[in-house]
Amino acid sequence: MLKRFQRKEYFCLTAVLLVFLLMSLYKLTDAPLWYDEVVEFYYSKYLSGPIQGVSIYNSLYERLQFNSFQPPLYNLIMHVWLLFSESEWWFRFSGVVFGFIGMLGLYACMKMITNWKVAVLSVFVSSFIYELMYYVKEAAEYNLMLMLLYWMLYFYFRTFRELTLKNIGLFTGISVILLYTQYGTVLAILPLAIALFIKAFRQKDKKLCRKIAIIYVASGAIAGLPLFFLLFRIQLQWNQSVNYYTVAFEKNNVIYDFFMMILTTAQWLFTESKTRFTLICAAALLVCIIFAVLCIIKRKNQEFNYFMISCVAGWIIYYIIVRSGLYAYGDFGNRYSLYLLPVWFVAVVYLIYESVRFISTLRFKHKKLILNLGICFILVIAVGYCTYGFYRVQLHWAKSDTRSVVDLWYEEKGYEMPTYVIFGEAPSFTYYLTHDSRFDQKYMDDITFEYENKETKLGADEYWDYFVEKYQGQPPEEFYLSIGHENSLTDALRQKGYTLETEFISNTILFHVYK
Repeated sequence: MLKRFQRKEYFCLTAVLLVFLLMSLYKLTDAPLWYDEVVEFYYSKYLSGPIQGVSIYNSLYERLQFNSFQPPLYNLIMHVWLLFSESEWWFRFSGVVFGFIGMLGLYACMKMITNWKVAVLSVFVSSFIYELMYYVKEAAEYNLMLMLLYWMLYFYFRTFRELTLKNIGLFTGISVILLYTQYGTVLAILPLAIALFIKAFRQKDKKLCRKIAIIYVASGAIAGLPLFFLLFRIQLQWNQSVNYYTVAFEKNNVIYDFFMMILTTAQWLFTESKTRFTLICAAALLVCIIFAVLCIIKRKNQEFNYFMISCVAGWIIYYIIVRSGLYAYGDFGNRYSLYLLPVWFVAVVYLIYESVRFISTLRFKHKKLILNLGICFILVIAVGYCTYGFYRVQLHWAKSDTRSVVDLWYEEKGYEMPTYVIFGEAPSFTYYLTHDSRFDQKYMDDITFEYENKETKLGADEYWDYFVEKYQGQPPEEFYLSIGHENSLTDALRQKGYTLETEFISNTILFHVYK
């Protein structure tokens, strides 16, 4: 009998993992690689030396210091990955692999705190979360971060249930690795780490408390301090935008703003829109708060209580540092809040599970019928959500179309005249140029790349001077211009008598420029 149930479980798990794989691979390379992805490609591929068309810095360390705001783990892993292939598909497939491993972590986590059926359903529903699918398919550090977050949650619950030094070490170890993918993950780690310490403290096990404190402090000193002083502190100095942020609340009401930002963030995480489902999400949030309070008071499930309180504490910390402009550029509902997706998803599913169990303990007429109807209602909502998710995932989401620009450039023999590539297009142009079968190294001689972002800093006259300087005082009378959108450079060129003939336009433009 046990083996039969195990076979059923493994069959269902295999089926939902297959669904996840199919959704992850669906339109994997329909959208061309965009700026951030190609930067990750080159930073990972070449750990030392300047990279023509991408960076003038001599090492990954220098590039991360001055041109990025992330730790180095993703680039080091991808350096090994890219030894096998440099194709678009292979590069993006890395995210599918990370996502698949993450789903195994989600399954293990949900099976531990609920049951295998809920765990299977969790993986299935996750396959249709647009933001999860988007970042699984985008070649960036976020897919590695998501993978590790699911496993961090698993080790948190495992440690909570069996508070041993071995489990504390495993939780701390994966937390340190997680921190080396994205700095913001500390906001997920910190409340859970404190929760484990508080549990040990309430058990009045002073010896265990001391050992946990030593593990935490040692990990912070050995792994955290070097990351802070050698990288994060320097990157923060170059990221000056936080210095110009003004704190403001929606309707000048901090309480209203606090809850509205929960709705904004949740909508972005689970529906991609920040405003489309506000009323539905507000009603769902109210129901969640009511049932969370009831379950905490009535169920007395210590594991559930600690986790819910940790989620609330984590949100309060996140709200304060974002609203004060210290994180995420003062904006809610963007990739900097992506670390919340696994945490909130697990919290919502756990809350639904505990709520059903709480209702099942009550005495009222037709309880079984009402419970079954409630479960059916939840399943219908899940199916509806997955249907919307599939609709949203299948829509094209190209952020730039430099692939088409370069293909047209080759067709029109753009290599026969000079080409000027703006900063935001330079890495992508370089990738598609050099990975085309028609590429010849000599083509690079007549291509001028920008290595710093000038379009947001220079007016038309200043940009013209910069442009002339790039050509040593002798700007070409005819050339191709690869640019994301019109800016002060295109204004300057027209002022100087150039004609800009549009060869290709979408969210990327190829101009044929001539006098």
